[in-house]
Formats: sequence, C-alpha cells, structure tokens
Amino acid sequence: MKNLITSAITLAFTVTSIADDHKPDWAVEIGNAVAQTVWLCDLINGSTMEDVTRIDKRLHKYLDTHQLRVKRDIILPSLDTYSGYDYGALEWATWDEWGRAQDIFSTTEEGQAIAAAYGEIEKCNRWEASVYPIMRDASVMQDANTVATVNWCKRRPGVSTDQLISKHSEIVSRIKDTHPAVWWGVAYPELGVQQGQAPGDFYHYMIYPDYKALAKAKNSQANKEGWRSLEDYYTSYADCAGQVAVDVETVRWR
Repeated sequence: MKNLITSAITLAFTVTSIADDHKPDWAVEIGNAVAQTVWLCDLINGSTMEDVTRIDKRLHKYLDTHQLRVKRDIILPSLDTYSGYDYGALEWATWDEWGRAQDIFSTTEEGQAIAAAYGEIEKCNRWEASVYPIMRDASVMQDANTVATVNWCKRRPGVSTDQLISKHSEIVSRIKDTHPAVWWGVAYPELGVQQGQAPGDFYHYMIYPDYKALAKAKNSQANKEGWRSLEDYYTSYADCAGQVAVDVETVRWR
C-alpha cells in the first residue's frame, strides 16, 4: 500500500471546462479545495486496459445520465521506479458534487453493476483528498494528454499551516509568469489513508503540457540556480520524498 501511495500523484487538479463566454469554468476559486478521488489499480484475471476503457465508457454514460459533473483522468506511471500499480484513475469534483455522486452510485442498480464490472478486472486502493489549486492557466483544460508530477511532503517541526500557505503564495508570485507548469495544487488526504500509511502529510501536484515543458523546468532548476529556492523550501519548510512523473489522459471533462 505504501509503495502505491508513494508513486501516486495524484494528483491535484481542479475540474475545468470552457464556459460559453470562453472564460475558464473553474470548479473552485483559488483558496478553496476540490475533491479528488484517487484509484491505484492492479489488473487481474488477464484483463487489459481495453477492458478498463470498455467499462469506463459505461461509467461515463451513467454519469451523463445523472448529470454528474465529474472529471476523470487515467494515469500511467512513467518516471516512477517503484510504482507498484498498473494504472490509476483520478476523479475530480466539488465536494458537494462528490457527495451527490456517491449517494447516487451506491443506491442505484446500474451504479452497483458498474462497480461489480470493475471488480472483475481490477483490484484497487482508493482515497479521497482535498486539493487546493494555487497556480493555474486556462490552457490546462485544452489538452487531454499531459504530464504530471507529484511530490509527497511533511511540514518541518515548528512550521505552521499558515506559514506553509504563505510560503507557497510567495513562490507562486515569483514564478507564475515564467514557470512552464500550467497547473499546481497542494493536496491533503481526507478519507481512506490513515497515519503512517502515506509517505507525507500532503503532496504537490503539477501539470505540464508535455515532457519538453517538464524538461524546461528541470533545466532551470539544474542550470539556472532554481535549486536554491528548492533548497530553502526543503530545508526550512517541508521534508519531501521526491518527484515522480505520470502520463495523464483526460477521458471525461466535467
């Protein structure tokens, strides 16, 4: 379980779409949290990702029928040596919509049938997190195929939540106009993970449009003294496990 959690992102992402007036339709404002469901799954009984896609289509039709605003991503481990899972799924919604979806799914015959169908092809670990977006660009909702990194962290002794939030805000104000990431959120597990099971108290989730953008960030860190800011953060504010990367495909927009 710990290896699965260590290699997961997940991810922290707001549920987004483009509104009719072409303005970003963010699920929450900066400072508020979106609900994130993380599934990390092993395929069983000879199943493949084609089986996952087949049942996903059934699930998406069900979500459409009940007008549930839930964004779904499929993630595959990329730069993650100790991944320990075959694939992952991320589901994003407001907390109110998450609660409505859970009630509908658990009390309808079709919802339970879909759950049973997934149970025949995979065995998964699951948790729920609150994800706070702190930096974002509308371009993130225009590309169904992206790259994401996750980094689990623990607050340093003596560092308060307010101090950590203030530090994150200071970093964002300094890098938001030049950093190649198109989305950055900070996630806190809420349900399904108990103390000692996860490699940290919270995790950073950053989305890049492609590996070229990720490489640009790493080049700045390695060759343009970006490591100095990281050293200050790691030394004074948080003890972090290190970044892993996953390939992300958005299979349903909200």
